[in-house]
Amino acid sequence: MANLNPDVVAAFRGSPREVTLGKGTRLYRFVTERVNNVVESPWWSDAITFNEIVRLATRTDKRLGDAARARLAVTTEWNPEMSSMCIVALTREAQAWKGVTRHQSLSQQDRSVLLIGGIEQLYVPNLKNSDVALLFYGPSDRL
Repeated sequence: MANLNPDVVAAFRGSPREVTLGKGTRLYRFVTERVNNVVESPWWSDAITFNEIVRLATRTDKRLGDAARARLAVTTEWNPEMSSMCIVALTREAQAWKGVTRHQSLSQQDRSVLLIGGIEQLYVPNLKNSDVALLFYGPSDRL
Protein backbone atom coordinates (compact mmCIF):
# COMPACT_ATOMS: atom_id res chain seq x y z
CA MET A 1 0.00 0.00 0.00
CA ALA A 2 1.48 3.28 -1.10
CA ASN A 3 1.80 5.87 1.66
CA LEU A 4 0.72 3.48 4.42
CA ASN A 5 2.97 2.15 7.16
CA PRO A 6 3.07 -1.69 7.17
CA ASP A 7 1.80 -1.63 10.79
CA VAL A 8 -1.31 0.23 9.59
CA VAL A 9 -1.90 -2.23 6.77
CA ALA A 10 -1.51 -5.11 9.26
CA ALA A 11 -4.47 -3.75 11.27
CA PHE A 12 -6.72 -4.68 8.34
CA ARG A 13 -7.79 -8.10 7.11
CA GLY A 14 -6.67 -7.82 3.52
CA SER A 15 -5.88 -4.56 1.77
CA PRO A 16 -7.77 -1.42 2.76
CA ARG A 17 -9.12 0.79 -0.01
CA GLU A 18 -8.49 4.51 -0.22
CA VAL A 19 -11.64 6.62 0.10
CA THR A 20 -12.45 10.31 0.19
CA LEU A 21 -14.62 11.41 3.09
CA GLY A 22 -16.70 14.48 2.33
CA LYS A 23 -17.08 17.56 4.45
CA GLY A 24 -19.80 16.85 7.03
CA THR A 25 -19.08 13.10 7.21
CA ARG A 26 -19.69 11.82 10.73
CA LEU A 27 -16.97 9.78 12.39
CA TYR A 28 -17.44 7.69 15.54
CA ARG A 29 -14.99 6.43 18.14
CA PHE A 30 -15.30 4.72 21.50
CA VAL A 31 -12.90 6.28 23.99
CA THR A 32 -11.78 6.10 27.58
CA GLU A 33 -12.33 9.53 29.14
CA ARG A 34 -9.16 11.28 30.32
CA VAL A 35 -7.10 8.77 28.32
CA ASN A 36 -8.00 9.26 24.63
CA ASN A 37 -7.80 12.67 22.92
CA VAL A 38 -10.48 13.37 20.27
CA VAL A 39 -8.16 13.34 17.23
CA GLU A 40 -5.10 11.74 18.78
CA SER A 41 -5.75 8.42 17.06
CA PRO A 42 -6.43 8.07 13.32
CA TRP A 43 -8.78 5.10 13.86
CA TRP A 44 -12.51 5.80 13.38
CA SER A 45 -15.80 4.16 12.40
CA ASP A 46 -18.40 5.43 9.98
CA ALA A 47 -22.16 5.50 10.59
CA ILE A 48 -22.70 2.08 8.98
CA THR A 49 -20.17 0.43 11.31
CA PHE A 50 -21.48 2.30 14.34
CA ASN A 51 -25.04 1.16 13.60
CA GLU A 52 -23.83 -2.42 13.19
CA ILE A 53 -22.16 -2.23 16.63
CA VAL A 54 -25.39 -0.87 18.16
CA ARG A 55 -27.38 -3.77 16.63
CA LEU A 56 -24.82 -6.30 17.93
CA ALA A 57 -24.89 -4.82 21.44
CA THR A 58 -28.69 -4.86 21.46
CA ARG A 59 -28.90 -8.43 20.14
CA THR A 60 -26.36 -9.78 22.64
CA ASP A 61 -27.34 -7.55 25.59
CA LYS A 62 -23.77 -6.20 25.85
CA ARG A 63 -22.43 -2.72 26.52
CA LEU A 64 -21.76 -0.76 23.32
CA GLY A 65 -18.07 -0.53 24.23
CA ASP A 66 -17.80 -4.30 24.69
CA ALA A 67 -19.43 -4.99 21.32
CA ALA A 68 -17.16 -2.41 19.70
CA ARG A 69 -14.03 -3.84 21.33
CA ALA A 70 -14.78 -7.35 20.03
CA ARG A 71 -15.63 -6.34 16.46
CA LEU A 72 -13.12 -3.51 16.03
CA ALA A 73 -10.42 -5.58 17.81
CA VAL A 74 -9.28 -2.75 20.10
CA THR A 75 -6.79 -3.90 22.73
CA THR A 76 -7.00 -2.77 26.33
CA GLU A 77 -3.58 -1.12 25.96
CA TRP A 78 -4.97 1.21 23.28
CA ASN A 79 -8.29 1.90 24.96
CA PRO A 80 -8.75 0.57 28.50
CA GLU A 81 -12.50 1.08 29.05
CA MET A 82 -14.22 2.13 25.81
CA SER A 83 -16.96 3.55 28.02
CA SER A 84 -17.44 6.88 26.25
CA MET A 85 -18.27 7.92 22.73
CA CYS A 86 -16.91 10.65 20.52
CA ILE A 87 -18.86 11.69 17.42
CA VAL A 88 -17.43 14.33 15.12
CA ALA A 89 -18.27 15.81 11.72
CA LEU A 90 -15.49 16.61 9.29
CA THR A 91 -15.11 20.32 8.55
CA ARG A 92 -13.14 19.53 5.40
CA GLU A 93 -12.72 16.68 2.94
CA ALA A 94 -10.30 14.00 4.15
CA GLN A 95 -8.48 11.04 2.63
CA ALA A 96 -8.88 7.75 4.48
CA TRP A 97 -8.39 4.04 4.13
CA LYS A 98 -11.31 1.71 4.80
CA GLY A 99 -11.24 -2.02 5.36
CA VAL A 100 -12.15 -4.92 7.61
CA THR A 101 -10.47 -5.12 11.00
CA ARG A 102 -8.07 -7.95 11.60
CA HIS A 103 -8.36 -10.07 14.75
CA GLN A 104 -5.94 -9.62 17.63
CA SER A 105 -5.50 -10.54 21.29
CA LEU A 106 -7.35 -8.63 24.00
CA SER A 107 -4.01 -7.49 25.46
CA GLN A 108 -0.31 -8.20 25.42
CA GLN A 109 -0.72 -9.78 28.87
CA ASP A 110 -3.74 -11.93 27.95
CA ARG A 111 -3.31 -13.73 24.66
CA SER A 112 -5.97 -16.31 25.63
CA VAL A 113 -8.79 -13.94 24.59
CA LEU A 114 -9.11 -13.20 20.88
CA LEU A 115 -10.95 -10.14 19.61
CA ILE A 116 -12.57 -11.30 16.38
CA GLY A 117 -12.59 -8.07 14.39
CA GLY A 118 -14.35 -8.51 11.07
CA ILE A 119 -16.09 -5.13 10.83
CA GLU A 120 -15.05 -2.13 8.74
CA GLN A 121 -12.85 0.58 10.21
CA LEU A 122 -11.45 3.82 8.90
CA TYR A 123 -7.86 5.01 9.11
CA VAL A 124 -7.93 8.82 8.79
CA PRO A 125 -4.40 10.15 9.31
CA ASN A 126 -3.36 13.72 10.07
CA LEU A 127 -6.65 15.04 11.44
CA LYS A 128 -6.36 18.12 13.63
CA ASN A 129 -8.91 19.52 16.06
CA SER A 130 -9.72 22.22 13.49
CA ASP A 131 -10.66 19.49 10.95
CA VAL A 132 -13.60 18.26 13.02
CA ALA A 133 -16.66 19.67 14.76
CA LEU A 134 -17.44 17.86 17.99
CA LEU A 135 -21.06 16.62 17.96
CA PHE A 136 -21.04 14.40 21.04
CA TYR A 137 -18.56 13.42 23.73
CA GLY A 138 -19.78 11.50 26.75
CA PRO A 139 -20.77 8.14 28.18
CA SER A 140 -21.80 5.74 25.43
CA ASP A 141 -24.76 4.57 27.51
CA ARG A 142 -26.35 8.03 26.93
CA LEU A 143 -26.74 7.43 23.19
